[in-house]
Amino acid sequence: MNDIATKTANDDSAVSLPAYPSLSVVIEWENTRNSEIARGAEMLRRLFAQLTAIDNRFVAAPEIILVHDADDCSAEQILAGIKAEQPAFRCKVRTCRCDGLDYYDQKNFGACEARGEAILFVDSDVIPENDWLEALLKCYVEAAPDVVAGATYIRGPSLYDRAFALLWFFPTEAEYRARSRSPTTRFFANNVLFRAGVFRLITFPSAPLVRGRCTMLADELIKSGHSILVEPRARTQHPAPNGLKHFVYRALCEGQDNVVMHAGTKQMRLMALRRLCGYMRWSWAKIAKHHREVGLNQFGALGAMFIALAYYGLAFCGELLTVVSPRFILRNLRV
Repeated sequence: MNDIATKTANDDSAVSLPAYPSLSVVIEWENTRNSEIARGAEMLRRLFAQLTAIDNRFVAAPEIILVHDADDCSAEQILAGIKAEQPAFRCKVRTCRCDGLDYYDQKNFGACEARGEAILFVDSDVIPENDWLEALLKCYVEAAPDVVAGATYIRGPSLYDRAFALLWFFPTEAEYRARSRSPTTRFFANNVLFRAGVFRLITFPSAPLVRGRCTMLADELIKSGHSILVEPRARTQHPAPNGLKHFVYRALCEGQDNVVMHAGTKQMRLMALRRLCGYMRWSWAKIAKHHREVGLNQFGALGAMFIALAYYGLAFCGELLTVVSPRFILRNLRV
C-alpha cells in the first residue's frame, strides 16, 4: 500500500498515511430533471470541497466526469459557476454529452470514459454529508473490498419527506448510525465506489427497468465472488419524489419494474395484489415502530400511512397496466 507523509500541527515529524487511489467520479445529470437544479449545484459544491480537503492524499489528481444529454446545457453552466466559487479546486473536470441515454446507461457511459483506479458513482440529486468521501476511501484502502456501498437515506422537514424516509426502500438515518462497516449484498447506485477493473468486467446490465438494475448488478457481483462492504459513515441525503407528477411517475414505474423483475410468473395479477398487501404490511409496521425516529408524532404517523397507501396503490396500478399492456413502458418518460 502506498503511503503519503504528512505533518501534524504540533509535531515536525512525518506521519505516514495511506494514499488514496486515483479516482474517477461519475455523475449522471438525469436526476436533475425531477429535482431542483439548485440541488445538483449543492451536491457539486460539497463534492468539490471534500475533494479539495484531501487532495494531497491522492496518488494522482482525481477526475470528475459529468454525463448529460446533448440537449441539456445546464450541467456545463453549473460546473462553470461552481468552479469559479472554488479557486483551490484542482481536480480535472470533464462533461460528456450523450444522446438519449437513461440513468444506468449514463453511468456505464461515464465509466467507459474513466481513467482512475477507482470509480465513484454519485447522483446529481444527493447531498453528501461531512466526511462522506473520506469514509468511502478509507474503507476502500483499509478493508480492500471490490465495492464500497455508501449510506443513502431521506431526511426533510415535512411530513411528506419523513413519510418517505420510512416507506421507501432506503434504510433510515438511525438504522445506518446503528450499523458498523460490514459485508452486504446490496448497494444504491447513487453512492457507491468500485474498483475500476471489477466494474469494467461487470457493468450495470441492460434491462427494461427504471430502477433496480443495481440489484441485478449486485447479484452478479456476489455470484462472481466479489466483495461488497457497506460503510455507514459515508452518508448522503436523497430527496423524496419531487411533487405530485414525480410521485405518480415513480410509483407507476415501481409497479412496472415489479412486472419486469418477475417476468414469467404465473397469475401476475394475483401476485401484484399479494405484493401490494406485503408492501402495506411492511411500510405500516415500519411507520408504526419508527415514526418518532424521523420526528413524526402519532398524527404524523397516520398521515405517513395514507401516503404509503397512495404510493403503493399506484404501484399496484402500474403492475396491472404493464400486465394488460406490455407496451406500457415509462422508463424514458420525462416529468
